[in-house]
Amino acid sequence: MHGKFTLDRTLGGRRVVLSAVLPDLERAALAEIQERVDHFRDGDPATMPEFAGVRALQRLPGPLRTLAYRAATRPLRRRASTTGTFAVSSLGHRPVEAFHPVGGTTITLGLGATADRAAVRDGRVVVAPVLPLSLTFDHRVIDGAEAADVLAEIKEGLESFKGSGVQGA
Repeated sequence: MHGKFTLDRTLGGRRVVLSAVLPDLERAALAEIQERVDHFRDGDPATMPEFAGVRALQRLPGPLRTLAYRAATRPLRRRASTTGTFAVSSLGHRPVEAFHPVGGTTITLGLGATADRAAVRDGRVVVAPVLPLSLTFDHRVIDGAEAADVLAEIKEGLESFKGSGVQGA
């Protein structure tokens, strides 16, 4: 599994969304995955070799940039390494409740901004943090019932996660 995630960064004086693909996640420990994410989060896209292609694209005129990007990402043999096999996209740093990204992967998990909302807990209405989740998927590859199961398992995993200090939120 090759996971794609996005970063809201500044490159060449312009605010851009950059993406990075983390390969072979099915074999990686959580600490190793976090280390890879930190590398991209903390690095400077203006100097990181992983973003050399993006910098080159950014220097091209708009129509030529689009053609070059399509040419680089079109070959199926390169698809997993350029767009990932699944993606996680978050706009949680913005006041966005939900969105439905279409990013070229089989499954894209969208995360909105966590906000306090009215929620029912043990039959009572309480204020609790709510994280909006959305799942965009390619119906040619995955059935809707399977996609619903994936999203339900993510929800259940987040609600039962012991390390967060917020159980059942």
